[in-house]
Amino acid sequence: MNQSRQHLPRWLNRQEQDALLQVVEKDLRLLYPVFTKRQITRRRNAAIVIFLLHTGLRVSELLNLRLGDLKAEEWSVRAGKGRKARTIPLNAASRKALAAWLQVRPDNPTDFVFVTVERPHHAPLSLRGVEQFVARYGRLAGLPRLVTPTMLRHTFAKNLADTGAPVESIAALLGRSVEDVRVYVPLAPTDLRQAVEALAKTENGNPVP
Repeated sequence: MNQSRQHLPRWLNRQEQDALLQVVEKDLRLLYPVFTKRQITRRRNAAIVIFLLHTGLRVSELLNLRLGDLKAEEWSVRAGKGRKARTIPLNAASRKALAAWLQVRPDNPTDFVFVTVERPHHAPLSLRGVEQFVARYGRLAGLPRLVTPTMLRHTFAKNLADTGAPVESIAALLGRSVEDVRVYVPLAPTDLRQAVEALAKTENGNPVP
């Protein structure tokens, strides 16, 4: 098999996304007079899946997200550090998911956005823990392949490309180079034809017969 093909990013198609969100949003919409630890955990997990799918954050960035990184007045989130830091606008879906989690987030001294529900420490989540519940949602949705946090990031990028977002915008949102994100924007045959047809011009701009 071609080595480059083996390393192509994997994303969810629209049908798979719909199936996944149908399962996830049930947990996000859970309403109880008093939330148990289990119910809070389910809402947190659902919020994380939706947040990853609509922000394209690396899972490491999500785990290190602090309350101070949330910019409510701008509806955005700051991700990354130093020269690689970037600001990602929050759309309606990511805002709703974040608000649903913050509504039940345990009060504790740590300022990590996503924390464990168990007392007394309410520690930051682990990478393994996030991978496990993301995969579980994929299984519940009946998806045939393993769903990972990285796959949700690739899906975010692919969705942007499918809406016609410029590669420069996709690169800025992902914190990657323009060359890295071109894989999400394959050229259609019509694009190639238009490029070739553009060569068939005379000096005054009229098409060559």
